[in-house]
Order: sequence, then C-alpha cells, then structure tokens
Amino acid sequence: MKFVLLLSILLSIFSCQKRPNANFENEKCFNLKKERNAYADFKPVDKKLILDIKYPNLEFEEIKNPTAFDPNYSGYTYSFSDVKDFISPNEFQYLRKFNYQNTEYYLAQNDFGYWLIEYINKIEKPYFLGIATDKYIHIKNSEKFPLISDGKLQVECAFIRLYEQEIQLLSGPKYEAIKDNLLLKINLETIKKDSDHDGFNDLFENYIGLNPNSKDSDKDGINDFEDANPLYKSEESDFTSLYETLTSEIDFYDQTISTEKIQKLRKRNKDEINSKPFVFSVYFSDCTYFKSINPVSEKTLILDEEYLKKDNFSVGTGFNYSDFSLFQKLNDHQFEIQKYHHSGSATFQCKKTKSGWKIDMTQMVQI
Repeated sequence: MKFVLLLSILLSIFSCQKRPNANFENEKCFNLKKERNAYADFKPVDKKLILDIKYPNLEFEEIKNPTAFDPNYSGYTYSFSDVKDFISPNEFQYLRKFNYQNTEYYLAQNDFGYWLIEYINKIEKPYFLGIATDKYIHIKNSEKFPLISDGKLQVECAFIRLYEQEIQLLSGPKYEAIKDNLLLKINLETIKKDSDHDGFNDLFENYIGLNPNSKDSDKDGINDFEDANPLYKSEESDFTSLYETLTSEIDFYDQTISTEKIQKLRKRNKDEINSKPFVFSVYFSDCTYFKSINPVSEKTLILDEEYLKKDNFSVGTGFNYSDFSLFQKLNDHQFEIQKYHHSGSATFQCKKTKSGWKIDMTQMVQI
C-alpha cells in the first residue's frame, strides 16, 4: 500500500513537471476568439474628420494645376522607371532620385509607408516620413517640384480615404481623393532627428510605439535598432518557445522542437536579422506569452488592442500581418491554436512533451 501511494505521488510530480505553467482562467491567451472579419463592419471615414487632422511636422500649401490623383490607386505607388532598385536588405521600393548639396536622396516606400533615403558612399540611411502609403495622405508620382528645396522635402500629395475594402481576390481596395491640390513640406532637420542616436529617426519610433528618447524602450538590455522584439521584454517559458516556433522558419512537421533547437537557430539568424533593421513582421495579440517572445527568424512588432486604439499605427493593405487567436486547452499537455493572416488561416494542435513541442497542422484555409 505504501509503495502504491509513493508511486502515485512520484507520477503526479513527474506529470506536473511536464505540464506547461499557465493561468488558463485569467490569461487572454487561452480564450479562443472568433475569426476576424475585417470587412463586415467597414464604413468609410468621414471626410471632415480627415481634413481636420493636425500634422505638427507637416506643412501643406495649396497649388495650381496639380497632378491629378490616380483613381486606380490601391494603396501602393509604383516606382519610377528611371530609378533602379538598390540591392537592399530592407526591401525599399525607390520612387524618385534627387541630388541635393552633393548628396543623393531617394523617395522610397515599404510596408510602413514613405521614406527619404540618404545615400552616402553606397550606404543607405533611411528616414521615415511618418506617412503610411494608404492612410489619408497620398504622395504622388510627380516631378513638378524639386524633391528638396531650401532644407525641406516637398512632394505633391492629396488627402485620400478608403471607401471600399477588398471583398474578393481580384478586386482590390478603392480610394478617393478628398483634397487634391496640395504640396507637402517637411523640414530635413525634422526628418533626420534621432534623439537617442540609435539609427531609427524619431518619426519612425513615434509611429511604431518606441520611445524616441531611449535606445532601449523595453529595458531588456538590447538597443531598439538590434532588438528583434523592440516593444516588449523577452521572457522564457513553455508557451513563448511554442510561439517562437510558430513564428519562425523552423520546419516543425514530423519532429519535436526543443528549446535548444530554437536557441541554435536564433543564434544563426542574428546577423541576418540585424542587417534588416527596418523589416518587421506584424502580429495582433493580447497574449502575455506571445508578447514575450524572442523572435527566431525575423524582427517582430506585436500590437495589442490598447496599442491599436492609439491610432498612431496604420495597419494597411501593405502589411502581411497575422492574428494568433489562441488558445483552446484540449488537455493538460495539448492545445489548439488558430492563426489568421491576410491570405487565410491555419489551425495547429500542439503537444508538450518531455523533449519539446510536437506541432501538427490540422486545418488550412486559403482565400
């Protein structure tokens, strides 16, 4: 009888050691959400609200004979044919070239929006303009005005709004011009300002939610410029390692992923990630464990509901963003996770073993 009791206690202890530690009742991670429907409640933003927005860093001047807004604009501006792309790890699309005070400058764009690239000795210095490609301000493909004059960037622009969201694969979003005769100006000093000298200009740090006066916004000992998860401090736990696997390039099929394997891949990818400081994957999540990941394969921005309410970040058509709507507890060691992204969804069953996580995809939907 004593032997049976002792064996029972030992088995119980062994089981608890393998069981992932989580508060299933209180954690937002473990409440399975319904599928996000981005189009169900869509209503165009009121025109007056757009015209009333104040932009403290921008000047707008009304001009005559403006370049007409392209009614086929769908949130992305095509490059000029006479400007070749650099071999850039930051994946910029170059729109226009201009020489100012013996320095080459390029107007460019990426998923975040519009940039001014200073090009010196074959080295890029990107400066974000604080303008998304698909939210309210549209920069036109026009060379009627010098790109830089009297210490100011100047580009033709229009105030625009999205009035019809994408509703099927072959039909993109539609925009309309609200005010179409403007010249936008920004001081070069404002564009280049980098208060903490970390490599991100203040306009970029304010835009994505970093502290422009701190090189280490999340106080984890890593410079924001080199931090793969700059908005949150990384922690180690069973569930952060699971998320790190699901957001990485690890081929997790038919194998168990250990913490050691994750650490090895992260170390191998570190230099490549640091070579792309302006390339981020974007995720929606309120989950503490997900916010605490130390990304393995790519720099990551994790936006929660409170962050999105601040309205300083435009999650637009350019972003390939994902939403982990997890989690359903199947038993003490097995969980179901759903991931929604711009082109569909996937469902995973994840089993915690002594060696690590065993992950199987049980469903995939493409749209």
